[in-house]
Amino acid sequence: MFQGIALVLFVIIIIASKFRVPFIVIAIFAGILFGSDMLGMIKFYDFESASKIASYALVFVLFIAGFSTKKDKLKLVLAPAMTLATFGVIITAGVVAILLKIFLQLDIMVAILIGCIIASTDAAAVFSILRTRSFDPKLSSMVEIESATNDPMGIVLTTIVIGMMVSMADVSFGQGQIIGNLLWQIIGGGAIGLLIGWGVVFLSRFVAKLDKEYFYVYLIAVIMFSYGTAEYVGANGILSAFFAGFMLGNSNIPNKAEANTLFDAIATIGNVVIFVMLGLLVSPKEFTDIWLSGIVLFVILTFVARPVSVWSSTFFTKNTAKEKLFICWGGIRGAVPMVLATYPAAAGLDDNRFIFNTVFFAVLLSLLIQGVSITKIADKLKLTV
Repeated sequence: MFQGIALVLFVIIIIASKFRVPFIVIAIFAGILFGSDMLGMIKFYDFESASKIASYALVFVLFIAGFSTKKDKLKLVLAPAMTLATFGVIITAGVVAILLKIFLQLDIMVAILIGCIIASTDAAAVFSILRTRSFDPKLSSMVEIESATNDPMGIVLTTIVIGMMVSMADVSFGQGQIIGNLLWQIIGGGAIGLLIGWGVVFLSRFVAKLDKEYFYVYLIAVIMFSYGTAEYVGANGILSAFFAGFMLGNSNIPNKAEANTLFDAIATIGNVVIFVMLGLLVSPKEFTDIWLSGIVLFVILTFVARPVSVWSSTFFTKNTAKEKLFICWGGIRGAVPMVLATYPAAAGLDDNRFIFNTVFFAVLLSLLIQGVSITKIADKLKLTV
């Protein structure tokens, strides 16, 4: 088992050193290659365990995304980026759901669930690609901030829809309860994260003299505490972790430079764990049944839902048509949609793995097509500096 995992990691590094392909794509294909359908070296089928492991990894990834979201950048693009990260996600999910119902004749709740799962963009992919080139700071900030802040909305919407589907037999699960739950998860999760972040900044002065190794442990405890506290009171723990990270990242805390190095390492390891594990879960043989659905989902998402979301969210901004086109193409999907795609199976709502495989296929197309071509698109639109 250990040799197999080590071999996966070696392959990832070797391929990454030879080809200019997004790191996460290599990790996915490494998982697929060593999974049960290909070489069969690592057999992993447990969706429930995968969902839990990936969710815990996401807590750290989203905390780090918050930590790296700088307040000065946020101020530049606050209104459009946050509109895209909230209402834009809802619009994307709605458009995808309606068109999936029309073109694939899916059950409306399944269509809504897929729309919510795939509605958010991927911070890891966007950050790793955009930071290899020089873009207009305001434009790149908008795409980066949106990708860093829209995951929580996608997570909240997905968990609520799954809760609705699981609780269909409960007639008391009404619209008021749904809206109240959504508001509490978002507002409660954000407020708890900010409050904990503020408290941690205050307490940091008392641990400033600790050796940096102990301070690292202190920061890990903060991540776990922010997530656990919000979950305990029924709010969104991942959203809480994100805002706790945002508060710390924009405050003067001890060993901040060293913490950045630590968090870069954790984010990389977290993304490797998520994508390799998801690759192991995939059965390429099953793609013969869903490839058309995956293509339809990708086309709807990329060429209809994303443009509708971007144009409506930036209607009152001064962004040019070229910039809006770039923002549309920069809506790359990645870790969060793939992780969320494991939730229905873990909840017993996706026994034939249609949702997981369809979302996985569409996200893979997004990474391969949008991820590889986004810098070329920027050059053609003359948006690089």
